[in-house]
Amino acid sequence: MTTITTKVLVLPEGMDAGDMDQSSFAVTVNWRGPYEGRSGGGYSVERTGLQFRRGALGEHPSVPERFRAWQYRWPDLDSALEAAREIVETTVVRGRTWVQWREFRDAG
Repeated sequence: MTTITTKVLVLPEGMDAGDMDQSSFAVTVNWRGPYEGRSGGGYSVERTGLQFRRGALGEHPSVPERFRAWQYRWPDLDSALEAAREIVETTVVRGRTWVQWREFRDAG
């Protein structure tokens, strides 16, 4: 039997699974088929349907052009999850990271 993890939801540290801001800050890791290098596949790291580019942490996610899709894929789940954990903690929404937004929200 083969098991393939096709989607993983990664939340920022301290965010509850039912938090109302989950859709803004959460990142997903999605399986895109067997990894074939420039030919496709692997895992994508996404937020709100847009993909992050490998090796470009800090950039905003986007929709990759078809011929550049390989630049937005990780070869295995572990490396994609490592990137997702770093991305989710540094993602800025409405001018704030999750930690900053939570402090602002809870203070009001």
